[in-house]
Amino acid sequence: MIQAIFQLMKGPEFITELKRRLKLINRLPKTVRRFLCDESGPTAVEYAVMLALIVGVCISAVQVLAVSTQDSMDTSSEAIREALGNN
Repeated sequence: MIQAIFQLMKGPEFITELKRRLKLINRLPKTVRRFLCDESGPTAVEYAVMLALIVGVCISAVQVLAVSTQDSMDTSSEAIREALGNN
């Protein structure tokens, strides 16, 4: 079994594949460096974070306004009820 593995490792396909993988490994630091220096990715992430914050603020504002409006309506309906004398 081990001899068969060593025979496969000596074949031209193995050498070609090994060279291809070594090229990929040698290009890895350059690719990582290029990825870290590329600013288009972080810019998209920054826009997404800003959009999420804006949506969160809008939802909070609508919620506060809804509670405030409900309180105002309750106060108004109570005042009208008292004015009409319908307790």
